[in-house]
Amino acid sequence: FAGWNTKADGTGTSYPIDSKIVLTEPVTTLYAQWIKHTYTFSLYKKDSERNVALEGAKFGLYKKEDNMYLLVDTQVTNEEGYINFQALEIDTLYKLVEEKAPNGYAIIHKEIYFEVVPSTNNLSSLVFYDANGNIISMQDGIEGNYVTINKLLTLTVKNLRGYELPSTGGIAI
Repeated sequence: FAGWNTKADGTGTSYPIDSKIVLTEPVTTLYAQWIKHTYTFSLYKKDSERNVALEGAKFGLYKKEDNMYLLVDTQVTNEEGYINFQALEIDTLYKLVEEKAPNGYAIIHKEIYFEVVPSTNNLSSLVFYDANGNIISMQDGIEGNYVTINKLLTLTVKNLRGYELPSTGGIAI
């Protein structure tokens, strides 16, 4: 709860929490104003054998709305292996997809489904799901670290060396 406002969209006169309001009109309508809690989701990409940061992995983050996954953002890991997705909401299902692996590495073909779930004491955590919506433990090659005091959730995704084989077509003669 952030306080009160004379307009529902927050563009009117604001009154902070515990402020004294002098009413000058016979009827005054005040609207409660709420702060939406969001989190920063940081992803760290590293080599699973040498534990070195991997630059150049492209990830898409999708948000589930009306039984569809809509693209929220696409980012590429920097030279330190990091990307940050801003403004993740609680109790919202997300899908993380590696769309391009770093050079010399195989792409991860499995989507990572998760949501930010509030718990007691204003802390939150990531809960992981399979493609059917069932809660699962973290997938192999993924590690989580949830520093929720500053609303930063981090996920480490490991990659194996290798190349994705190109698809072939046609019939051999």
